[in-house]
Amino acid sequence: MTPDLIDLSVIVVAYRTPVARLRSIVEAFDRAAAGSAGTAEVIVVANDPADRYAAVDGCLLIDAGFNSGFAAATRTGLDRARGRQVAFVNPDCVFDETSAARLMALRPQPSEIVSPLLVDEAGHMDTGPFTSWVSSLDRHVNLRRARRFVEGVDDISGSLLPRGLKLPGACVVMDRETALRFGPFDPAYFLYGEDRDLCSRLRRAGGVLRLDRSFRVIHIGGESGTGAGSFVRLAQLDAEFRFAFRTLGRPGVVLVACDQALRSLVRPRAQVPDFVRAARWTARRWLTRRAEAPAVDAAVLEEAVRTWR
Repeated sequence: MTPDLIDLSVIVVAYRTPVARLRSIVEAFDRAAAGSAGTAEVIVVANDPADRYAAVDGCLLIDAGFNSGFAAATRTGLDRARGRQVAFVNPDCVFDETSAARLMALRPQPSEIVSPLLVDEAGHMDTGPFTSWVSSLDRHVNLRRARRFVEGVDDISGSLLPRGLKLPGACVVMDRETALRFGPFDPAYFLYGEDRDLCSRLRRAGGVLRLDRSFRVIHIGGESGTGAGSFVRLAQLDAEFRFAFRTLGRPGVVLVACDQALRSLVRPRAQVPDFVRAARWTARRWLTRRAEAPAVDAAVLEEAVRTWR
């Protein structure tokens, strides 16, 4: 049994993250804890050189040693966490004392994952991250369903997520045992798609996904990928193939290849060359594999980008 358990461990994976963002998260949870919201720790796992974040006081800073990917880094943080509950939070989430305290007050049941409402800086609800999909068709269908659910209208206004939706990996809370049982995220996903996969595995195991509409967390989005567009695009498209392969098998790979080809025809002209190169690269890797999924890591993605230049 882990000694000296506290109420909540907040695990943040940092990569090209502004130091001010991390300081803001640490300070929000420090203030919430000082206000008797409970006990908490913030664990920062650095996927780039950790000395970049040495000025962030009040957190446990872990040097991953290399860019291990988001999912693998969350497990690195979990292995050092002391919380009865564990929150996995993107560094581009913005907390104040109130939202930090509300997150600390969440008490998910075993095999339950909870997320707060996510909003952008203008306060608009961000519904896209709640969609789970394989092709563009079910993506658009589920996007409409996500809007209705997140906004709490019609017949799907409860807190439990209906089929076809997932919780956004930007901010999720679960108990310690659930996190350890499910991973929580599968490191086979380097970047993106790991939340879809986690929610799918939890549903199959009889677990529960719940949205807590009682408070909001600002999610800015996209900061870690600034200046690494091609690298991020490859990771996104690989994640689409990986989830489709796990969900539908070989037919899912063919479906995603066709879907990505069609999407390249309707993208803005300036985005077409980059998207087409990325789509061809990922499709070639997946279509030539018959029985197993190709592995992906930072070195594989960086080498692919270099061959384009």
